[in-house]
Amino acid sequence: MMRRQLKRSRADLEQAKLDLEGKVAERTQRLHETLGKVITAQEEERRRLARELHDEVGQTMGALAVSLDRLAKLLGQTSPRVAGEIEQAREMARALLQETRRLIYDLRPSVLDDLGLPSAIRWLAESRLERQGIQVSISSSLLGERLPPSVETALFRVAQEAIANIERHAEAKDAQIVLERGDSFLHMRVSDDGKGFDPEGLGKAPGGYGVGLEGMEERVRLLGGRLQIHSVAGQGTTIDVEVPLE
Repeated sequence: MMRRQLKRSRADLEQAKLDLEGKVAERTQRLHETLGKVITAQEEERRRLARELHDEVGQTMGALAVSLDRLAKLLGQTSPRVAGEIEQAREMARALLQETRRLIYDLRPSVLDDLGLPSAIRWLAESRLERQGIQVSISSSLLGERLPPSVETALFRVAQEAIANIERHAEAKDAQIVLERGDSFLHMRVSDDGKGFDPEGLGKAPGGYGVGLEGMEERVRLLGGRLQIHSVAGQGTTIDVEVPLE
């Protein structure tokens, strides 16, 4: 009788364990789906804000810069003080227009929609890293092939975060970005020769480094892919991403 009771208790315990695992899996799946919807909504909001900035602020700032140029020509040989004030206003207008364009491209670069992932990543790396004196090498086997929009957007955001981390934290001299198309997957690698970091200490990393990497992992996970981070202090960092294309 004791053996039968023990057997029943073990069976009940095993069933309770299975029930609990089922509930955890179900809630994890719901959370996964919710995160996917949040990220999709976020991208749509980025697209809307970029469009509004372009249509309203960007065009207004461009018109202001043109008006100031015309004003300078109309005044001709005016006093040095007036000429100086006009030139200062023109420089401010140009700076604001340039910053507005940067915000637009950060929100939703048109090159991603128009030309695809390799061109968008190339533009991003050259505009962010090369201006900091970091040499960038980019190679791709896609050869003009377009990927599903969800894949292009997710990988661009991953590359954007990786490039931002190189720019802000790595103190690197060289960086490499590789896109390789397999039969049923896409592999992306972003590496640098910077100071590296301890992956185990991401939670204590300054400047939101760890939070950014967690966001990258979540985007890749939503595509059913995997992300691996290899970093050693003083030996640089490599981020490998692989996502299915079927």
